[in-house]
Amino acid sequence: MDQLVVKQGESLVEIERKGGKILSENKFFSDLCSLMKNVEFLKFYDEYLKDWSDIQCMIFYMKLYTTIDYEYSNRFNNKISDEAMTYTIKQIMENRDTRRFAFDLFKDFKDISHKNTGSFRTLLNFDDKESKKKKKKIKKLKQLENEILLVENSEKNL
Repeated sequence: MDQLVVKQGESLVEIERKGGKILSENKFFSDLCSLMKNVEFLKFYDEYLKDWSDIQCMIFYMKLYTTIDYEYSNRFNNKISDEAMTYTIKQIMENRDTRRFAFDLFKDFKDISHKNTGSFRTLLNFDDKESKKKKKKIKKLKQLENEILLVENSEKNL
């Protein structure tokens, strides 16, 4: 098998010159190199991104985190504290209904945007009290989702 990484006869000086050109023209590679030199990120990477299952789980938590952060910022015009974020994520994951809702929402990580998470974000309650209102919203959202599915299915059958 031929070596694909370095062409035969290329000097290190030539490789670095070509690599420098790529770095100056391609923000992704520049950001990747910077990130992979970040000690805090490398510790996180080594600890929590060991296999594909870990990676999927971590992406889920990151999407959940950014959604909560977005909603909190919109409501209070302020950044959420680490403590409030941690508590909110834990509450979502411990409640069967909100956990399932979050999993369903974020199961396809490719197309998630904050405009598509509005129904989930309405469930976020930044008070310490578990309200009946929140549970009613979950029930209503499930009913609406089922009704939408019925309408979509009936339209497909036409």
